[in-house]
Amino acid sequence: MTHQQVDGLARKSRYPVVVAFLAYTGLRSGEATGLRVKDFDPLRRRVNVDNNAVTVGSAIIEGSPKDSESRSLPYPAFLDLALKAQARDKHPRQLLLGNGWTHMPLPHSKSGWLLRAVGKVHASDPSFP
Repeated sequence: MTHQQVDGLARKSRYPVVVAFLAYTGLRSGEATGLRVKDFDPLRRRVNVDNNAVTVGSAIIEGSPKDSESRSLPYPAFLDLALKAQARDKHPRQLLLGNGWTHMPLPHSKSGWLLRAVGKVHASDPSFP
């Protein structure tokens, strides 16, 4: 996607910070959902991925990332303020994204929040990928 397409999708989404974060870091949605404030390093502009959150039935279960490999990934400077806002006033063990206590819903492939955002973008731009 182009920068404009990512921006358009983020604006139509219920979770614009998450859309931009996923698009510009390449993280899997479960990895982003499982991030804790302690994993966020704004001084180095990096996140440490050592956790994953997956949907099992109707519950979100935490575990190791794919291939059980922890890694550190950079994020672009233009996301810095939005991510700092996500971390503000949270304990290091709280979830970075969302309210800190409840995992953000993972995007369901047939009816989830991301698919709804894509549908909204398609309504105004049928060429959207």
